[in-house]
Formats: sequence, C-alpha cells, structure tokens
Amino acid sequence: MTDSSEKWEASAFSPMRSFYHLCTLNGLRVIFSGLVLTAAISWFLGRFAFVLSQMEVEQQGFTVEVTSEPPGAMVFVDDQYVGLSPLETPGLKEGLHLIRFEKHDHKSRVQPIEVTRHNAQVTTMLKRLPSARIFVSASPAGEVKVDGRECGETPLELEVRAGLHKIEVIGEGYLSWERQVDAKGGERVELEAKLKSRLEEFLLERVAEEPWRVAFVYELAHHYLVGGDFDRALELIEQGLRSTYDPRCPTGEASRLIQEIDNFWTGQFNFGTAEKRTAMQPKLVALCERVFKEQPRNVAAVYELGVLYQRLGRGDEMLNVYQTAYRSFKTERARRYIAHEIISKNDMARASALLTEAHRLRKEYVRLQGLTDKPPAKVQEKLGSTLESLKKQAAAAKVKMEAKYRDTIESYEAGAKLFPSLEIAKNCLTQVASIYQTYLPDQAKYIETLRRIIKQFPLAGVAHGYQKNIADHFYSKGLYHQAAEEYRTYLKQYADRDNSPSVTFLLAQCQLSLKDAKGAVATLESILENYPDSPENPTVMSKLLSHYQAGGNHKKAANVLSRLLSEYAHTPFAEQLETNKNR
Repeated sequence: MTDSSEKWEASAFSPMRSFYHLCTLNGLRVIFSGLVLTAAISWFLGRFAFVLSQMEVEQQGFTVEVTSEPPGAMVFVDDQYVGLSPLETPGLKEGLHLIRFEKHDHKSRVQPIEVTRHNAQVTTMLKRLPSARIFVSASPAGEVKVDGRECGETPLELEVRAGLHKIEVIGEGYLSWERQVDAKGGERVELEAKLKSRLEEFLLERVAEEPWRVAFVYELAHHYLVGGDFDRALELIEQGLRSTYDPRCPTGEASRLIQEIDNFWTGQFNFGTAEKRTAMQPKLVALCERVFKEQPRNVAAVYELGVLYQRLGRGDEMLNVYQTAYRSFKTERARRYIAHEIISKNDMARASALLTEAHRLRKEYVRLQGLTDKPPAKVQEKLGSTLESLKKQAAAAKVKMEAKYRDTIESYEAGAKLFPSLEIAKNCLTQVASIYQTYLPDQAKYIETLRRIIKQFPLAGVAHGYQKNIADHFYSKGLYHQAAEEYRTYLKQYADRDNSPSVTFLLAQCQLSLKDAKGAVATLESILENYPDSPENPTVMSKLLSHYQAGGNHKKAANVLSRLLSEYAHTPFAEQLETNKNR
C-alpha cells in the first residue's frame, strides 16, 4: 500500500514539480529582464534629459566675462552695444564673435573670440591716443561744443585726442559758429570765433534786397557801432546817404540816418571811447564829401556835411556847400530849404551870438546904472570907487552894449537881404524890430522895420498884428491922425480878423479925439451892423447912447437903450442904466 501510494504520488506530482521548476526559472528570467529593462529605460531617460539640458544651454547661450584696461570702455558684440567694461555678456551662442572696445582718447580695438562652453572670459589692453590742445575764444563769448559735447564757455582750452574734431561756439541771439579741426598729436590749435548776430544776418539780407530802405541801413550801422566795428558802420552810413537820394526812400528814414550820424559824432550812445570816435570823425567827413561830390542835390548829404563843417569851425566850407547845393537844386522847396540853412547857419548864427553878448553887456550896464543912483558915500564905501568913476564905467558899458546891438542888427539885416522872400528873412527882420523897440529904442526904425515885414510878407500870420502895432504906436503917442490912417489900412486888408471890431472901435476913438463926431458915430454904427455878435457891442452902444442923448436924438437913443437892455441885460452898462432908470 505504501509503495503503491508513493508511486502514485510520485507519478501524480511529477508534472507539477516540472511546472514549478519551470515557473521558478522563468520568474527569475522575467525579473532579470525587468531589471534590465528598467535600467535601460532609466539610462535612456537620463540621456534624454542630458540632451534636453544641452539643447536648453545652447538655446540660452553662453555667458562671457569681458574686461578691459583701462576699464569703462564701451563694449560692442557683433556691432551691438552691450555696456561698459567690465561686464558679463549672457546669451552668446557658440561660435565666432567680434568684440569691439571703444573709449574716449583711446584707440579702438576689435577682438575675435570663439565662444565654447570651455571659453568664458576675454580681456584686452586699450592704447591711449596721442592728445592735442585746442584753445577757443569768441567775440562775444559763447558756449563751446566739441563733437557735440558741451565743454564750457569761452575763453576755453581743451585737451582732445589727436584727429578730426568738430568745434561749435553758440551764443544766444547769434548764429552758430562751426569749424572742423584736424588736431595733430602734441599740437596746440588756437581758434577765434566771431559770432554773427541773427539780427545782423536779417538786416544784411534786407539791405541787399531793398537798398533804398535806409531804415535797414541805419539799424545795421547802429549794430556795428555798438559792437565797435566803426569801419563797417561808416561803409553803411555812406551807402545810406547815397540811398536817401533814391526817390523810393521814405523821408523819415533819411532823417533817422542823420540822427544816427549825430549820435555817433556826439557820443550820445557811448559808441566806443572818445579817442576812437575822434579818430573816426575825419573819415565821417570824408564820406559825406564823397557823397556830396557825386550827388550835389542829395539833401541829406548837403545837410550833414554842412553840420559837420559847422561843428569843426569850417564856416567858409559850410557856406560853399550850401551855395553849391542852392545852384544845383531844381525845386523851389529844396532851394528854400538850402537858403534857410545858409542864413540860419551863417548870418543868424552870428547874430544870435552877438545878441547873447549884447544882453550880457546890457545886464552889466543896468547894474552899473543902478549903482549910480545910490548916495556917493555908499558907493565909495561898498565899491571903493567914486560916483564919477562909476558913471564913466556905466557910460562905457552902454557904448559897448549899443555897439553890440548894432552889430547884431547888421547880421540880421544881412540874412534878410540874402533871400528876402523866404520865411527866415521875416524872422531876421522880426529880431531887428524887437531890438529897435526894446534894447536900442528907435521908434522910427521900429515902425519902418514892421512896414518892411508887412510889405514883404503880406500873407504872413504876423502881418496883421504888426499893422495893428503900428497903429497902436501912433495912438499911444497921441498921433490920432496917423493912428486913424493905420487903423483904416488894417480894416481894409484884414477885415475878417477876430479883432477887427476892436480895431474899428479904436478908429472911432481916434475920430472922437480929432473932433470928428459924425465920423465916429458912423464908425460905431458900422460895428453894430457888421459885427452883431462882437463883445465890443455893449461898449459901442454905451458910446452911441451918450452921443444921441447929448445931441437930442431921443428916438435913436431909445432904440439903442432898448437893444442894450434886452440883448446885454447882464453887462455892467445895462445894469447901470437899469439902476438909473429906476431912480
């Protein structure tokens, strides 16, 4: 039983054991294969991660450390600026790159580099360029720029690298001044910038386009005078004087040019030093002479040259200029102007100086004459001089005074005779009449001079006044017949004047003084008829009323009284008559 069962068991479990052994062997194999597969996958994944990391590094680029000596150089990688050394340049791809170093006053340097993961640094030595010095001055002062870089205000000396540089000087209100300078190593370059004002450039353009516009010429001349450039200013003044002869030149601009010349001569605007202005005055005279010689009918040149000659005391040359111009001028207006200048700058100027001296002598005479009226003792005590001596001094002063007034009259008369029809001749005669009336009393010559003025200038505004002065003079002297004739002459020639009613009344007064009552009444009645609104009418009516009442003409007296009380009720005459009537 036992053996059979064992055999059965052995036969029954033998396949199972084989299967067991087989499974055991295959399991080991599977496990081993799994381990191998796991290791393979791990290796593959690791390798894949490494490749990915390498690809990421290549994509991000490499970082290179860049240094230079000296530091602070501008660094360019493949012509792209990246900063100032020292620095790190991340993101460089593997391969060949060009690194350029640039620094002021140093020679630029280009250095190639092969970027790999093992090459992470580049350095270079920069050589300093040879230097030069540039000195910049400017008139007026301005700001200096070198190659576009602001460096300071002139005068300025700079150290720059050798080579080509652009120098600029800039001033407010002035055009920019520029120069290209090729500075050699160790060299010193001096530059002087003369800045041109924007105003100057504008005026130069205007003068070139419109040379007859003297306003632009004298403004430009003024600009040069202020800047002390007298020679250019004088050139423009000469050009301006010639341009005043152009018919297109406005008269006011010519006058302004003359004023500018006067300002330069007198130093009104402090154009340079007095010595420089004095040195330029002969040149100013010479240019006026040139213009006058070429354009003898140029009024501005004639006037200015005459003025300059007068200031220099060259009176004969001044008169020669005016006389030449007088013969050259065609128009009556221009001839009158020159004649006026001839008289005013010659005879009247001399007469004016004589008159001033005569007045001074008159004051001295009046002072001495006043002292002679004091008691001799006081004269002796105060002046240490006898009364007789004082009277002699007064008499001598009077003789000098009268002689000087006569010299003055002679000068005025010479001016009046030179151009008798001109207004200035009337002015000369007026001065003569004033001297005869006040300072050198001679009533006959006073009246004679007034008659000459009236005859030569009957339409002058003063003629009617002088005619009345003549009549009033005779009236004040009691010469009623002569006064009446002069008043009649006035009324005949100047009947429309405002004071004609008062002159007519004075004529009536003369007639009454001459016992011509009938004529006086007719004259008074003419006032009421011809000048119904005259302020003289109340006085005229009062005179007529008195005459009518005295002559027994009650009807006319009543009419005049009625008119006086109605038309002039508030006048003193009417109020007095009303009071008498009530009484």
